[in-house]
Amino acid sequence: MANDFVHLHVHSEFSLLDGLGKIEKLVQRAQRLGQTALALTDHGTMHGVIPFFRAAKAADIHPVVGVEAYLTRWGRPMQGRDAVQDKDRHHLLLLAQSQTGYKNLLKIASTAQTEGYYYRPRIDADFLAAHSEGLICTTGCLAAEVPSLLNGEKGARPQEKLALERMQWYLDVFGKDRFYIELQEHDIPTLREVNKTLLNWSQRHDVGLVVTNDVHYVEPEDARYHDVLLCVQTSAQISQTDRMRMSDGSYYLKSGAEMRDLFRPLADLPESAFTNTVRIAEMCQVNLEDKSFHLPDTPIPDGHTYQSYLRELTLAGLQQRYGARADDPAVQQRMEHELTIIHQMGFDVYFLIVGDLCRYARSRGIWYNVRGSGAGSIVAYVTGITGIDPLANGLIFERFLNPSRVSMPDFDLDFPDDQREEMIRYTIDKYGKEHVAQIVSFGRMKARAAVRDVARAQEMPLEQVDRIAKLIPAIPGKPVTIEQCLGKDEKKPELAVPELIEEYATDLKVRELLDTASALEGVARHASTHAAAVIVTDQPLTEYLPVMRPQKAVITDSVTQFEFPICESIGLLKVDFLGLATLSVMREATKLIQQRHGLEFTLDNIPLDDPASYTLLSSGEVSGVFQVEGAGLRRMLTEMHPREFNHIVAAISLYRPGPMDFIPEYVAVMHGKKQAQYVHPTLEPILSETYGVCVSGDAIIQDAATGKRYRLDELKNVPDIVVQGVDENWRPATGKVTHWIDSGIKPVYRVTLRNGAQVKVTADHRLLTEQGWRPLAELHAGDYIATPPALFGPQQNGPYIDRRRLRVLGYLLADGSLSSGTMADFVSKDPQMLDEYVGCLAAFEGVKPTFTQQVRGVTRIGAAKANDKAGAYHAPNSLLAWLRNLGLKHEAGSASGGMRSHEKFVPEFVFQLSAEDIAFFLASLWDGDGYMGRKLCHYKTISRRLALDIQTLLLRLGINSVIHQAHYHNVSGVNAIVTERTSYQVTVYDTERFAALVQPFMISVKKQVICTGKSAPTIARAGFIQEVDQVWNGSYRSLMTVHGIDRQFFTGMKRTRERVPARVAAMPAQSLPLPLSEQRLHVLWTEIVDIQLVGDEHVYDLTVDGIHSFVADNVIVHNCVYQEQVMQLLTDIAGYTGGEADNVRRAISKKSEKTLLQQREVFVKGAAAKSGLTQKEADAIWDALLGFARYGFNRSHAADYAVITVQTAYLKAHYPLEYMAALLYVERDNPEKVAYYITEARRMGIEVLPPDINASSFNFTVEQGRNASPVTGRDLHMAYAFPVPPGAAIRYGLAAIKNVGEGPVEAVLAGRPTDGFSTLEALCEDVDLRKVGKKALECLIKVGSLDAFGERGQLLEAMDQMVGMSRARFAAEEAGQMSLFDLLGGSTENATRAVSSALALPRVEPLNPRQRLEMEKELLGVYVSSHPLQQMAVDLTGIITCTCGELSDEQVGKSVVLAGSIVRTNQITTKKGDRMAFVTLEDLQGQCDVVVFPRTWEESKDLWVQDRIVLVRGKAEKRGESVNVLCDAVQTYVTINSAANDEDPYAALRQSPSFSNGSPSAAYHYLPAAPSQQRLAESADFSYSEVWQGAEAAGENLFTLEEPDWLREAPSGGVMPVPAATAPAAPARQQAPPAPPPPAPARQIVITVQRTPDVERDKTLLSWVVEQLRKTAGQDRFCIVIRKNSSAVRLDFPNDRVVFTAELQQKLVLKLGTGSIAIHELE
Repeated sequence: MANDFVHLHVHSEFSLLDGLGKIEKLVQRAQRLGQTALALTDHGTMHGVIPFFRAAKAADIHPVVGVEAYLTRWGRPMQGRDAVQDKDRHHLLLLAQSQTGYKNLLKIASTAQTEGYYYRPRIDADFLAAHSEGLICTTGCLAAEVPSLLNGEKGARPQEKLALERMQWYLDVFGKDRFYIELQEHDIPTLREVNKTLLNWSQRHDVGLVVTNDVHYVEPEDARYHDVLLCVQTSAQISQTDRMRMSDGSYYLKSGAEMRDLFRPLADLPESAFTNTVRIAEMCQVNLEDKSFHLPDTPIPDGHTYQSYLRELTLAGLQQRYGARADDPAVQQRMEHELTIIHQMGFDVYFLIVGDLCRYARSRGIWYNVRGSGAGSIVAYVTGITGIDPLANGLIFERFLNPSRVSMPDFDLDFPDDQREEMIRYTIDKYGKEHVAQIVSFGRMKARAAVRDVARAQEMPLEQVDRIAKLIPAIPGKPVTIEQCLGKDEKKPELAVPELIEEYATDLKVRELLDTASALEGVARHASTHAAAVIVTDQPLTEYLPVMRPQKAVITDSVTQFEFPICESIGLLKVDFLGLATLSVMREATKLIQQRHGLEFTLDNIPLDDPASYTLLSSGEVSGVFQVEGAGLRRMLTEMHPREFNHIVAAISLYRPGPMDFIPEYVAVMHGKKQAQYVHPTLEPILSETYGVCVSGDAIIQDAATGKRYRLDELKNVPDIVVQGVDENWRPATGKVTHWIDSGIKPVYRVTLRNGAQVKVTADHRLLTEQGWRPLAELHAGDYIATPPALFGPQQNGPYIDRRRLRVLGYLLADGSLSSGTMADFVSKDPQMLDEYVGCLAAFEGVKPTFTQQVRGVTRIGAAKANDKAGAYHAPNSLLAWLRNLGLKHEAGSASGGMRSHEKFVPEFVFQLSAEDIAFFLASLWDGDGYMGRKLCHYKTISRRLALDIQTLLLRLGINSVIHQAHYHNVSGVNAIVTERTSYQVTVYDTERFAALVQPFMISVKKQVICTGKSAPTIARAGFIQEVDQVWNGSYRSLMTVHGIDRQFFTGMKRTRERVPARVAAMPAQSLPLPLSEQRLHVLWTEIVDIQLVGDEHVYDLTVDGIHSFVADNVIVHNCVYQEQVMQLLTDIAGYTGGEADNVRRAISKKSEKTLLQQREVFVKGAAAKSGLTQKEADAIWDALLGFARYGFNRSHAADYAVITVQTAYLKAHYPLEYMAALLYVERDNPEKVAYYITEARRMGIEVLPPDINASSFNFTVEQGRNASPVTGRDLHMAYAFPVPPGAAIRYGLAAIKNVGEGPVEAVLAGRPTDGFSTLEALCEDVDLRKVGKKALECLIKVGSLDAFGERGQLLEAMDQMVGMSRARFAAEEAGQMSLFDLLGGSTENATRAVSSALALPRVEPLNPRQRLEMEKELLGVYVSSHPLQQMAVDLTGIITCTCGELSDEQVGKSVVLAGSIVRTNQITTKKGDRMAFVTLEDLQGQCDVVVFPRTWEESKDLWVQDRIVLVRGKAEKRGESVNVLCDAVQTYVTINSAANDEDPYAALRQSPSFSNGSPSAAYHYLPAAPSQQRLAESADFSYSEVWQGAEAAGENLFTLEEPDWLREAPSGGVMPVPAATAPAAPARQQAPPAPPPPAPARQIVITVQRTPDVERDKTLLSWVVEQLRKTAGQDRFCIVIRKNSSAVRLDFPNDRVVFTAELQQKLVLKLGTGSIAIHELE
């Protein structure tokens, strides 16, 4: 009988080492077997008991809850950790008989983890005895105590007597009614003997028997999968003989009949051994469902209840928050409404608990933010929990707490990330460590990981495995399963991967791999800890759930064994303590503001209505401002020009996938440029804030289910059409068309893509870009938009077609003649194809081939009726009739003939075929007019429609192609009429895939071609690198090593390229959290090459259910509105209560069709009763409601974030110094972010000073009073004028230096005197360098923080001496060393200082500038010492158009001016024999490549010297993925035209520079502002691509990375033998060795030359002056000012350093006249 046996020994996936059974599948199998009960007994844990209990109850199966615990060896305490005696343990099967037993089980499972863990979670016999009440115990499996003693442990002889004694102990503890002898039967030789003994004991000692199966998986066939799981978990291979494995394949959930057959050899086995399993199950009556809440108690004043105390706090807060408005009816009514609901639901104490946490945070100066729907509560607002007025912001309380949906409320608490731990520890101290725990989470095997793990166990080749794994889409947050990829999920056929399906069908090893990986997919692999969630209980935790020992970085003493949804569902309080770095930034900024300005800011008093905040947000200068510093939101804000808080709320709500479509429309309505449209006037008051945003579109689309294609204007009456699009993560998805709308006549534009595709859309139509959805009006040629990597359609079950007919169709389209009369002829000279065509004609009844031999071996095969019976004389033959039906031949009586070559197309039925049939058809085409090559395949035609049809069919196979066009002239007729024609070539570069899918169906010699080409899709490089930089803290070299990405994509030439191959981005995306890059990898990005206005056309709209896009013309449809507006609409129009409205909102978001059908009727009736709407009007509103509510955004969330956005904008707008310093401090451990914010600070006019051992503090600090010199990198054209005081700067904090750490910095600061370290010896004496450490000291030296004491190379070489001196000094102090100083009354400190001696720095080669820069870049992320460009005496910001790092697509086609240092120059020879060069230019922001054509090179080749600073003018042009500059002119000096200034005759007004190819001594001539016509012609004639391709073919890198000479060589002077230098600012502390006199300070020499009418004389004089100055190299700089009347021209020479002597000055004065020389000291 099916119900006479119950499995009592069952392991699920939560037996993390060796369990494979998923709970749902275990229950389903038990149900199928007709078993009425089932137990769960996982190894040492109870992770799965609640899900198991609920799943069993739902299946009407009685759940038995238990655990297979671990017991220490007899006599050993569970606290024992002896390596010999405590390493082994026994298994112990325990089942909960009652609620008491369940609680004891919780304590056993918990204590084993927290106190007894040693290799496994263990308890000892004493603890078991003390907690045995309510538990049923058995002798267990062969690894349990009694059976193992009978079996003989570890080769020892069986100990039957001891085993019997131990069994008697169990009987004494549990009694005969709760202790049973357990028998198992597996293929273990000794098990049968043990069973015989146990059976005998049962009879002799009258102990009940039970039979069990040690279940570790569900089905018999799961045995092989479970075996692989063991290999995965133990890092073994299947082939290993000594690995962990089960004895046989019997460890599955067996039927009762199978269990009886299994034990049939035990003849004496009583029937009770089976029926006792049922009896035990009936004995076990445990209820794990608890509907009550277990909120912890919190202290309240005497005489108060939780209700009264919350009311008291609320009333007090009401006065504080609202003042005179506190008694307003609206405020009072809302307060009473909320307090009533809070009390009725029993959550008074919850508000008090959260309020207490917030009050503690305020008392400790901990900034916090509470976000989520709780912002809709006025009680939370007035009691200090939230900071947003729900009344002023239209937030609804029922969105947070709904009386008709009883669930625990949930405030999400944000704290500064460096103070989050303090808040959790406060919670522990307040409620007790036994009441507070963090929450477990599980890492599960995902599809790709499962494939890799299984393949490792199966020892498959790594290359093959990697390729297969990458075929599985990686979608963040929504993983794709292997079954879905194999097309086995009928609900999501779009996720099928044809290539994977094919390999699965043809390769047995791949099939075994994927079947096994699919079986393991989703299985729990390891336990970890939830990042933020904490459970707080009223009783000790183990009264409600089991706990486990914490892992590293866990703050609480224990972690729950239940996941957080389970914890919440059993009534436990979950508090999310989230870390938010922005709060740390705000805290640090306000500290600096208070120190510097005496103003105290908090979250409560930073204003939200300050105009400057919104001016800043509108300017786009929002780097470091919360939520909005990304490029997309930055652009949105500059378009929106927000003026108030609600605008920011709307911006945050709209900027997410889908709703961002409507940003331009929202902005247009907001600024009155467009009228808002509403379905009904009653909606306007509710939706006016979002301006009734909706969407429109125009497309020709394809049914994703059938492959059938439609024009959009035909869709009105087409039912149940499903279209393909992308979901919110841009992965392929499908949705049903729910609405078709005629949008009238509008202007449309044709968008032509690089792949040859064309779409026609309106200007406001949204297309998907890598920055999100953008209207066409914002796009330009060169932008990239999304195209599908494949088109959905029938994969295997398309309509039947005789493939012979497909072959005939393909051959006729490729090499057929259809235009003449009734003929349909195939023309070829390929014998195989001719034979194939003749054979395939047999598919047409009554048709015979006719043959005509033509010239050059060509044969024409026609088709004729085979005999008179084939139809009437005038009736067409069956082939002709078929072609007429397909539209390829004209019907009789209409136009003569059929489609000419340029009119051919693929008939519509082909698009509805299966993927394999389509491949067969394409093979037929390619046999004719196709070409097969190793790296590319193509098909040529003169029919554009046919080319596009072929491109579409290739997409059905997941093969992308490019349509190339060429023009030719066709001469026809007796009059030789010349017609211009266009030919089309459909080119496939993914030849490997094409060959795999299409080539097998070919019959021509093309079938033999070996194809190895692969597609090379790309994504935008900037976004990818930015995202990698945010999550990868190591070097690019380590990134290459760990994640398999080539470092070349982060350095050198490729760093300036706009795009990177998708395969490159996919490698780190597999293991790093790169959600944006992964999202971009789901589609193909195709470049726009042209946008042209077509004219006015009829356009239409679609609404697609479930997704907000559809594929064809890349048209996107979507709606957006606040969820609160949905609820308000329901209440205001149809009379819903707040709770009822929230239930409808939830039903809409969950797509609960049954509930929505019911609610439609309720809404229609309510709208009629309350608003007087007709059913038609109410239905229209309801339909609109469903459309936008599915994508509605929680306004409360947006408002919470908007507060911090506006407040951070306020701080940056008014206190930029303090805010940027705070940003740098908080991001100090992220070198990339530090570099970014330093650059941003300099743009704002804030200098960032390098680390200095005497000036730097722990954090970045603000300094004032410096010389107010111009800041290098300042942007004079910033959109917002930041109030930066002259001379103010930010000093680099020592803690921000990589690899230094807090401890070493604290040691340095603790030892630093107020006036700083005067000498290097003083540093060694005052700071215990043992605490600093050699590594940290090395980093401090490398970044230049000790530059005051010597050259870096010397200091690095002297580190051992420095540490030795410091060690001796502090060791002596610790030893209390005595000396003559003590006898003379001196101190111990003076005595220990005597240990030190003067420190002489070694004579070593100084570091060259490149080495210093590389060190700074490595450890700080930026250059902080003098980069060559920083030595410019002229501010370049008004001269250059952009920096090298800023050169991007925006400059393509425009003239640009750049300044930089020449890193490398690579000369090449063109095919014509001319010399030209490729030059890499570098400035402070990055590098770019400059192309110097032959004529320009000939004029300026002497100027392109490595390390020289040059000014380059040219045109930005895109080549491949990078933007380069085509050089028109270059010069080594800066020319600035200005009017004379009597007070400062050398001041220059920065204007656009003039250019010449040469130095000023060679030419005093200016080119026109635009390139000369001669140079333009040269550029046009020059074969740029030929040079590039020729170099690449030769393996030559045009921008080869070479080390510049100036970076390899030491500065002039060679070896520096001087001892440690003395810092001049601090007084000497002891006599140091004499140092050479400091060098004279560098000077700026300004030489004025008066211009005369004699130009030749002036040139000669100017050359003589420059020659005299350059005679002796030194450190002085010079410039020449050429004056004429009231104007002046200044020439700067940044690459020259000279010695300006008194003799030289006298010589120049004699030549140029008195007053011609001015000398200025340089800092």
